[in-house]
Amino acid sequence: MRKNKTFNCTSTALDITNAIRQYEEDAFERHKETDAFKCGCSIQAGLRTVAQLLPIARWKSPRRKGLIASNDPAVVGEILGVACSAAHERTALAVLCGLSGVGVPMASAILTAIDQVRYTVIDRRVLNVLTGNEWDPTVDDYVRYLEFCKGRAKAYGVSLRNLDRALWTLGA
Repeated sequence: MRKNKTFNCTSTALDITNAIRQYEEDAFERHKETDAFKCGCSIQAGLRTVAQLLPIARWKSPRRKGLIASNDPAVVGEILGVACSAAHERTALAVLCGLSGVGVPMASAILTAIDQVRYTVIDRRVLNVLTGNEWDPTVDDYVRYLEFCKGRAKAYGVSLRNLDRALWTLGA
C-alpha cells in the first residue's frame, strides 16, 4: 500500500506571479485552454457529448482522444450530467473515471474546464513540483490535492486556475 504523499509548495508569491505571466505568454497553451474551457461551458449548459470532451483531451493529453471518442454517446451524456450536478468533488471525479480514456488527471481537467472556480487539474508535472515525485494519483489523492491548492491559492492571493497555470509552468 502506498503511503499518502505530502504536498509542499516552496515557491514564493513572486515565483507564482512570474510563472502565471509565463503561461499567459504561451499562445499555443492558451489557445488549447480557451478551446477546452469553451467546451466546458457547453457541458455545463447541457451539451454533454463526446465532441465536447475532445478539445479538453487535446488540452490535457492528446493521446487520449481516441479512447475518449470510443465511449458510448449516451453513457458520456449521463456521466457528464452526474459530474455536473454532483454535490461532492469525489463523486464528480469518480464518475468521470468510468469513461474509457479518463483517469484521475483527465477527469480533473474535464472538471476544471467545466468549473475552474471549484476544480483544478492534477497531473504528473505538477505533482513533481509539489512532491518531488511523479505518480498516478487516486481519487483520494485528488481530493487532498484540491484542498491543498485551494489553501495555497488563497495564501498567494490568486485564483485556483492561476495557481494551476503557475505550478504547471514551474514543472517544465
